[in-house]
Amino acid sequence: MKTRLETLKELKLLNHKLDQLANNNNRYFVYSSNPIKFALYNFMAGLFHSLGTVFGTLAITFAILYVISLLKIDFVQFTSKFVQESMSRIDWSKIIPSPSIDVNQFRLK
Repeated sequence: MKTRLETLKELKLLNHKLDQLANNNNRYFVYSSNPIKFALYNFMAGLFHSLGTVFGTLAITFAILYVISLLKIDFVQFTSKFVQESMSRIDWSKIIPSPSIDVNQFRLK
């Protein structure tokens, strides 16, 4: 078990480190000093994170499209063949419901 003197020394060391963090204007204490500054920092961080995601996705997409264009594959024919085969496999009677009542029995005036 620690003695009271050792506990006090640790407590003083922790307080000293917290004072250093607060005096260096670190971002850890930004939220308590100015809420508008904190909101601005969070907005800018979110904005740049989103822009980085968009530009990164675009770069990867264009790189993949460039590699595909080098392979000289006709994707229009591939896609149309895939869609034709997929559409022929679908049982449309299960997807598009037929009316359960006879609509011809109603007369509209």
